[in-house]
Amino acid sequence: MLREKTGAVRAAIYIRVSDLRQARRDRYSLETQLTECLSYCTERGYVVDDKHVYRDVHTAVELYERPNLTLLRKDMNENAFDVIVVHQFDRFSREPRHCGVLLTEAKYANVGVESVLEGPFDGESGDAERIFGMKGFAAKQEWNNLRERAVRGRMGRINSGKYPAGWKPPFGFEWADGNKTALLKCPLTAPIVERIFRRILEGTSCRRLAFELDADRLATPSGRVSQKGECAWQANTVRQIVLNPTYSGKVAAYRWQTTKVNGKKITRERPRDEWVWIEGIAPPFVTEDQQARAISLIQSRKREPKHNAKSVEEPLLRTGYARCAHCGTALTPRNGHYTHATTQRDRHGCPPISISCRVLDEIAWQKIHRLLLDSPATIKEVLEFSHEPDPHEMDETSTRQRLESVERQISNYARSLG
Repeated sequence: MLREKTGAVRAAIYIRVSDLRQARRDRYSLETQLTECLSYCTERGYVVDDKHVYRDVHTAVELYERPNLTLLRKDMNENAFDVIVVHQFDRFSREPRHCGVLLTEAKYANVGVESVLEGPFDGESGDAERIFGMKGFAAKQEWNNLRERAVRGRMGRINSGKYPAGWKPPFGFEWADGNKTALLKCPLTAPIVERIFRRILEGTSCRRLAFELDADRLATPSGRVSQKGECAWQANTVRQIVLNPTYSGKVAAYRWQTTKVNGKKITRERPRDEWVWIEGIAPPFVTEDQQARAISLIQSRKREPKHNAKSVEEPLLRTGYARCAHCGTALTPRNGHYTHATTQRDRHGCPPISISCRVLDEIAWQKIHRLLLDSPATIKEVLEFSHEPDPHEMDETSTRQRLESVERQISNYARSLG
């Protein structure tokens, strides 16, 4: 029930779509919802302030992850308006429990809830609450059925040998037909992919290659182009292209899995034995052997110590041997402590981690010392390993590039000295 006011009733409008593609459809677009909600408020003499129009592009089965719905709930508890108007009650939520939370909060704040298509909600009526809950259950069931049909449709495409189509093809490709059944090389972006593999096989690092692509003002897979010295290409973008098996002609379906950790969606790669392989629908940029060699070069480069560090011996575990016990990600030496990178910590939901490099290195050295003394055979294995050829030293091109880099540095130093 609305508060008794001497002036006009203050209304808030909440509109929502699940994704941007839905937002572009006229029938379900945000603007269509807003227009009908504003007309509803005008007919009833409600006053709507622009700052009390809340828009979300988010799934209806989540509650706390919707930023503007959270803001609406905060303003509602601060007596910012008297009634909430939605186009349809499932814009609030498709989860019955969430509907109960929202209605309870609205009732506690003495704020009414009304729908353009379904009319006002009578919070004083038990029947109304049961009907609302049943509608929420039906909406959730509809969402589950839609998701199940989408999964079946995707699996049907894969079983028939078609590409598991997304909203856009992988970088360097274009759709072969309107049904997105296969891929063709894109004449605009395929040369960039070919250049990436060629330069990686020549021994160029992902970071250096990203700088080169930015310098030539080439667009990234997301369409960004370097502006005023900013970095559009990232080393990880290059790395993910090299790791993608599609570029060797083998499409991997069900390669990624999305889960929730501490309320955040985390996308991780599935184990390779869970992938579903589809061949013959994507032209290869490189052979499988060439891609395997490119991946090996990237991984071996990551294991190398940082030669530009102040000391390659301190800290001892800088090459990735110190790992987070929660997610297994390598810890980074910073200001005398091994710490978890903020992006990785947020991604995996790990607690803050910090340990002194000196303390951990001392423990590691003691362990190594005891291991060598207790097992003479281990010493032999270490000596044999130390004489194994370095894969980068065997790569003549990579070695030549390093020598050229040193020569350029010497030349620069000579010029600076006059």
